[in-house]
Amino acid sequence: MDNGRFPRRSNGWPRLRVVGFVGFVAFRLPLMCATFVSIAGSQQAMAACSWRNGQTTRDYTFNIPSLTVPRDAAVGTILYTPPYQSAIPSSGAYATCSGNTPVVRAVTGGTQFSTNPYTYATNVPGIGVRFFDTDGASFFRYYGAGAQEIYNGDWAFNSMKFGVQVVVTGKPEAGTINGTLFATMSLGTLTVANLRVTTASVTAAACTAAATQTVVLPNVSGSALPSVGATTGSTPFAIRLSGCPKGLKQIQYQLDPPDGAIDAANGTFALSRDSTAKGVALSVTDAAQDAIKLQTPQMVPAYDPQTGGDVPVNLAIRYYRTGPVVPGTVKGTLIYTMFYQ
Repeated sequence: MDNGRFPRRSNGWPRLRVVGFVGFVAFRLPLMCATFVSIAGSQQAMAACSWRNGQTTRDYTFNIPSLTVPRDAAVGTILYTPPYQSAIPSSGAYATCSGNTPVVRAVTGGTQFSTNPYTYATNVPGIGVRFFDTDGASFFRYYGAGAQEIYNGDWAFNSMKFGVQVVVTGKPEAGTINGTLFATMSLGTLTVANLRVTTASVTAAACTAAATQTVVLPNVSGSALPSVGATTGSTPFAIRLSGCPKGLKQIQYQLDPPDGAIDAANGTFALSRDSTAKGVALSVTDAAQDAIKLQTPQMVPAYDPQTGGDVPVNLAIRYYRTGPVVPGTVKGTLIYTMFYQ
């Protein structure tokens, strides 16, 4: 073997062959910049709050189901929003404050991922949570900014609701959200509300594919390629995806030639350097002989979101004449990348 590629052979007329490497998956991870927020309140010495009407600290727990997350879901994608929970009590004075008391909305137990809106990383890579209060329609105030207001007098919720969003913060990985991330709302020294999520399993959705695949083209003579642009020897093959999850919006693949594209729009790519034939390149098509555009994501047409399962990507490789033909061995490489949305 020669660096993992095919051995050279010269039985009779030089045999023209192609090597296709399949299954190398490249990921691009968003650069995650962690910023730690220090929450400080400018509480005056005489600032004070006290409970009204027999109220006390309230806990709001949001149930998160098991989540199947497309491996390449865009950062910021909202994966799940549990039903809002109405503040208790929904009306009437909850507490009273004096002396310019700060109202603080903070998040504890995880690293801040972003501030627009405030998003915090959970213990599962690529998965974050946003805590907020809302009027249930257009107003959303995300927790994490710290002391955003100063308050005096009676405090009432006025039909306010609390909510949570589970979001993508990077390349998702499998794991279990452990529930240590939580948010608090406080008036001075009074903790008014604790917002928490339950534990939940996360599965990163992707198909399984063979790591490598070999495509062997037939022997041909130079006369089979009479002119520049002529093609011959089309040989079908398939990238076979198995265990594809249901419910994805789409699956895409991308073909990249490490030795360079000759005509990316028409699927034509250069031979590997250890090829001995001249004046010949390779081109990739679909099963109907239509060119596959290189270096560009393509839909996997056989994927059905209702069923998932095993999905073939049917393709073919053929010879393509680029100039005066010199007989010899032909070797080429394609790397594919799968995208799941």
